[in-house]
Amino acid sequence: MGHQSNCEAIGAAVKIQTADGARYATVTAACGYFSACDQGVHFGLAREVSIQSMEIRWPSGIVQTVKAVYGDPMLWVAEPHSELAGR
Repeated sequence: MGHQSNCEAIGAAVKIQTADGARYATVTAACGYFSACDQGVHFGLAREVSIQSMEIRWPSGIVQTVKAVYGDPMLWVAEPHSELAGR
């Protein structure tokens, strides 16, 4: 959820790092002609039960890092205010 950027986080780039390597995704609202999709990003973790880190590059330019995330069906992340970025 964006605070400085658009509230739907459209355009945010997400990178996760696991023991198996890095995976990337971008938040988008479109998936085809005259259609809309779930705006969340989804990563298949295979046998992994956690990710080492998740880096989010928000459209505002803020870069946010979340460490040691355990596999969960849904994780909500809010864009930090610029003075809190990187903490």
